[in-house]
Amino acid sequence: AASTQLGGRGYAAAHIRRGELQYVSVRLGAEQWLDALKEWVSEEEVLFVLSDEADRTWFAPLERYFRGVFYLTDFEAELEGLSDPNMRGMVEQLVAAAPPCRSFTGTFFSTFSSYVARLRAYYGHAANTFFYAAPEPKTRVLHDVSDAIAAPFYNREWPLAWTGIDAPPPVAPRPVRPLVPRNLLADLPPIKAHYPKQALQQQARERAAKG
Repeated sequence: AASTQLGGRGYAAAHIRRGELQYVSVRLGAEQWLDALKEWVSEEEVLFVLSDEADRTWFAPLERYFRGVFYLTDFEAELEGLSDPNMRGMVEQLVAAAPPCRSFTGTFFSTFSSYVARLRAYYGHAANTFFYAAPEPKTRVLHDVSDAIAAPFYNREWPLAWTGIDAPPPVAPRPVRPLVPRNLLADLPPIKAHYPKQALQQQARERAAKG
């Protein structure tokens, strides 16, 4: 039933972070979010919204433009068995990363959005299906899978987290020289040496006599 509501054949998703977000450059209004989404999401698309914004009227511009806009609260019947409310965000991430989700637009600086990007890569989504709404120079930053990781690390996801993840592990190189067999180590005779206690005592007595 949920997949049917979300378009049956597919949908788009967007993480609209509001709350205590401190980064002004990515704290967008509803109209700004709509302008960003229009660039890569068709108005005929169904949109699943992940957000900490409790006021549903805030999303009115999106609801007027897209064919359908849904939130996790629209699927309470499917969440009846979810005992821990802290897991609701994880469910949202899975919906945004699932194979039917054709594109995802995240909030830059949000680790919540970043993990959706990682999950989408694990599910096999192409890199060009992930976008950031702002700032403008970063909207398609994850499309370049060759992008080398660089500080600061927290503000986005990095392809290093999934590139080559299914490749076989590297084969350990053979040692440069053979290791000594254990049986040879066991055959080595013990070194019989004694602490030179008497000699040291004699040296101490001689130094005392001279002093």
